[in-house]
Amino acid sequence: MNVETVKAQLRKLKLSTAAMEFDEVTARHKAAVSLHWISEVLEREIDKRRERSLEKRIDRAVIPEITTLDEFDWQFNPKIDRDKIEELFEAGLCKEQPDSAVSGQTRHREDAYGAGDRAAGA
Repeated sequence: MNVETVKAQLRKLKLSTAAMEFDEVTARHKAAVSLHWISEVLEREIDKRRERSLEKRIDRAVIPEITTLDEFDWQFNPKIDRDKIEELFEAGLCKEQPDSAVSGQTRHREDAYGAGDRAAGA
């Protein structure tokens, strides 16, 4: 890990003063030798902020939860081949998770929509 990577991470976190002062502070404390630990901490912060941002956008999007294939409105998009979707679920390529509305997990819902797009030829 190099100093420029750490400074770029600080700027990405909008810690511009820390990025500008980094060289002086590390030179004074001679801590520039081992930057792996701070880079890992900063990368975790960047990842967590990105994750929280995505969660907030999903919450604000008010995406309706579909809990089962039986409840899906197949007339909404006639291009979606219901037989192909059900075949994907039966083959285990997609997993239905009825409690996703309660748990807040969206991975399986996205799998179902992605499978719908593939079946529709999108």
